[in-house]
Amino acid sequence: MTKSLMLRVWFGLFVAVIFAAGAGVGVMLAPRLASPSAPAAGAPVRTPADRRGLPRSPGMGPVRLAPQLAEELGLDAEQARQLDDLFARRRQRLEDIQHGVREQFEAEQRALREEIRKILNEEQMAKFEEWLRRSSRRGSRRPPQP
Repeated sequence: MTKSLMLRVWFGLFVAVIFAAGAGVGVMLAPRLASPSAPAAGAPVRTPADRRGLPRSPGMGPVRLAPQLAEELGLDAEQARQLDDLFARRRQRLEDIQHGVREQFEAEQRALREEIRKILNEEQMAKFEEWLRRSSRRGSRRPPQP
């Protein structure tokens, strides 16, 4: 395999990983980051949560799923409390997983860049470093990990 072909393969993999990670983060964060457009005077503010049928609580965003589910299933007070606890524990676990995945992704990204650097000559390395700087200014709030 020629150096040019290897570089193209690595670059293609890099782009695919970045795309997949961006799509995953977008799916996870979209409900939190979506801002409603300005409503007409006197009209209620509708959010993506409203369109999914989740009830809203004044000043608190969408009501948590546990109370809605407890009502739908006819849970008694103890079951509802257990369900609330379960949702709270799982929420933390999911946040921990998301944090771990983010760290793993960044480590993979650093490793990929290091492997790319190993196949470049000095001139290509300078161009690659400049490309990384331009890319970080264009699409990211923090610079790429070296």
